[in-house]
Amino acid sequence: MFQPRVFRSADKRILHKSGPEKVWESLGPGVEVFRYPTGEPVRRIITQGGSRKVGGFYSWKMMNHTVFESVTEERCSMLMDVHSAVDAFYAQPETIRVTGTEGNSFEYTPDFLSILGGTRFRLENKRACDLWPPKPADRYDESGIRKWEKAALVRARLRAVRQAYTRCGLQWKLVLDLHIANMAAPEVVDELVSHGGRPISEGDWRVVSQAVV
Repeated sequence: MFQPRVFRSADKRILHKSGPEKVWESLGPGVEVFRYPTGEPVRRIITQGGSRKVGGFYSWKMMNHTVFESVTEERCSMLMDVHSAVDAFYAQPETIRVTGTEGNSFEYTPDFLSILGGTRFRLENKRACDLWPPKPADRYDESGIRKWEKAALVRARLRAVRQAYTRCGLQWKLVLDLHIANMAAPEVVDELVSHGGRPISEGDWRVVSQAVV
């Protein structure tokens, strides 16, 4: 069984080294998987892209830094760090290669592997506005048309990813920014994270429980 390695802050240098050649293993029908033997994130170089927020969130639950490549991923990391239902979580744990019946293939890396009650979930974080942008006002709205078409392609890709994991008997979930905000109030999560790993009182946890939908 895949056991991701604890990725400690002292190991940040790993992200900046070229890794060994990818070795793909069969995961299920038409699906192969690549993971590092030690379980570190499969994306070894994290780069800033446009307006994206890229960095590492220090998790007191995991006692290591978890990389993120967007504000949504950072918020998800913080929520999983304080949510009592989450046993453990790991960023970018694997890459799968999905091959269609016509031989065409694509690769996909989930944002997180989250363990809840012993069940493993691959998670994809997205903003709802990116997946379902406003419909273009008219045929002259070039920017709106580009966003609309891009969103349709992303949704189709995510459907293919879900089908691939389902064929392999694995759980995959799409987690939107709206889901994250509804699971626990952001200000409550921020307050608990600000404890910096110190013991959290029962009163604090009652606040979290009341915020969970």
